Amino acid sequence: MKVVMLNAGLGLRLRPLTINIPKALVKVAGKPIIAYQLDALLSQGLTDIIIVVGPFRTKIKRYVRSKYPDVNVIFIENPLYHSTNYIYSLWLTKGVVNDDVILLHGDVLFEPRLLRRMLTREGNFVLVGRKNVREPTKDFRAVVLKGRVLRIGIGYSGPLARPCIPLYRFEREDFNLWLEKIEEHVARGEVGIYAEEALNELLEDLIYLRPIYFGEKSLCMEVDTLEDLKRAEELLKMRIQDA
Repeated sequence: MKVVMLNAGLGLRLRPLTINIPKALVKVAGKPIIAYQLDALLSQGLTDIIIVVGPFRTKIKRYVRSKYPDVNVIFIENPLYHSTNYIYSLWLTKGVVNDDVILLHGDVLFEPRLLRRMLTREGNFVLVGRKNVREPTKDFRAVVLKGRVLRIGIGYSGPLARPCIPLYRFEREDFNLWLEKIEEHVARGEVGIYAEEALNELLEDLIYLRPIYFGEKSLCMEVDTLEDLKRAEELLKMRIQDA
């Protein structure tokens, strides 16, 4: 099992915190986001990690190599991070990933138990909020019907749409199908779209994607804004109090 972490974003919505450091090194309750992610991955025995980097790439490399010397890490640089979305970052991993994959964005905080549920099952999965989870006004929603994810993206609404967190598990063959579809978009110069737009072209017929559900009080969220950062710290505080 390989892990792909996407850390080539500019983190503009977290400014001024991201003026001099990447979003991955922004601290939540005194600990960088990337440290929470790596600790969760290592707790499940995942040590082969590919990190796509962009701005402040040297700072990310230095942090990971100094704090996690036992991780087998490959860094891939996205030189076009200023002008591309992460569809391009994901495309850069083509030819490097040769195994089943855990894919996550570099701003996701999650509980290791959710990752464990992905790893103890066969198939393709993504994190999706239960019905009692507040539907966010931003970012991804998954359209789920009879236990199958049919669409992921911005703007979906209605009774079948649920909050969706970009942490996936893919079997190797299906991940390669996604990369091949991404390559078609990149070849046409469509590098400013979300990678999920390419995935949606495969979900109904070629890739069976299932939800792993999380609840309202779960630590499972993207840290995009200062408001998100505050919410993450509240959730972490609740976890410590309940421990």
